[in-house]
Amino acid sequence: MSRLRAISLFTGIGGIEIGLYRADAAVATDMCDSWAPSQAVLAERFPDSHIIPDVLEIDSLANFDIVTAGFPCTDLSPAGRTEGIDGAQSGLVRHVLKLVAADKPAWVLLENVPNMLRLQGGRAIDEIVTVLENAGYRWAYRTIDSRAFGIPQRRRRVFLLASRDGDPARVLFRGAQHPEAMRKGSPTTCGFY
Repeated sequence: MSRLRAISLFTGIGGIEIGLYRADAAVATDMCDSWAPSQAVLAERFPDSHIIPDVLEIDSLANFDIVTAGFPCTDLSPAGRTEGIDGAQSGLVRHVLKLVAADKPAWVLLENVPNMLRLQGGRAIDEIVTVLENAGYRWAYRTIDSRAFGIPQRRRRVFLLASRDGDPARVLFRGAQHPEAMRKGSPTTCGFY
């Protein structure tokens, strides 16, 4: 199986991209992060990838099969400004969504804090899924806690996967079980789609 060609936006240190590569799913040929320390880490970890310093410099996603974006949580986090999707930082996802709607890559993977599901009545997640649906995408999202992978830190994140042709729920919930069902011995998928 050949890997999908990915562009990573708001890359940080490339955790999602390493995961996709190790799963033999995708290789990030282009990455975008505005923070100089992240750019330095990316240049070391991904020497063959093109690093873009500003997401607003990107005007097309046409050459990519999958777009990943762990967009800024600054305005969505309860520890942040709580301006929601209208905030200057978290609102950058609108630029990404505009490009996705225009170029329609096969897959989109977004990541952010669970507070985006509640803040302002869930306005951020509602806007995101509405844009995706209007562009012809099916979607599913799931909240995952880093403790589920043996990391001794509670770090919950929402992962939203969208596809024009595939079944994002099947991918995102593969092997997922509700903790109560696991105790009873009956596997049940948990999440929303």
